[in-house]
Amino acid sequence: NMPVAVVSKETSQGKILIPSQEAREKGVVAGLSYLSALGLVPELRVATVSQADINDGKATVMKRLHNFYPKVQADTGDTGTFWLRASGLRHLYASLHRWGDNIRTDLCQIGFKAVIVIGFTRFGTFALARKQRSKTIVLEDPKEEVAMARSVLLQDLGLPRQIIQELTKLGMYTLEELLHLPAEG
Repeated sequence: NMPVAVVSKETSQGKILIPSQEAREKGVVAGLSYLSALGLVPELRVATVSQADINDGKATVMKRLHNFYPKVQADTGDTGTFWLRASGLRHLYASLHRWGDNIRTDLCQIGFKAVIVIGFTRFGTFALARKQRSKTIVLEDPKEEVAMARSVLLQDLGLPRQIIQELTKLGMYTLEELLHLPAEG
């Protein structure tokens, strides 16, 4: 449960590429300099990871996920996010929760930490996954997903630190508060 991150290089000028959930909870976001991140979280541990190793990890996860559903898509904007459709699975598994737990357990057995959110929209499930630790969540209806997603902290969404700081100045910390901004600006 220690805050960790992947950095571009292990120098003060290195950039945070992928912060862990523990690091994000303390304000470390992608794009932040390693030196700034250490100012926020002195106990932060970092390492460089080659693009080849990242690609190998993604390929390993994709292969495992294909055991649970034939159509798997890796999110192009977030290294650790994958999308699977849960439609039609009620006939194969006792419950969607059991299906999600089986996926999470399988990934944990090969060294990956996983959060599984089964819901209705990509954004809602993404936001809720970023808020959680290793667990499975099954949302029963779209209204429940919206209600839960509104409580997600903006800093958990991986937004650039400068944007989070500006929104904080306006008193906005959650998606709920951001959604109350007038559409016309």
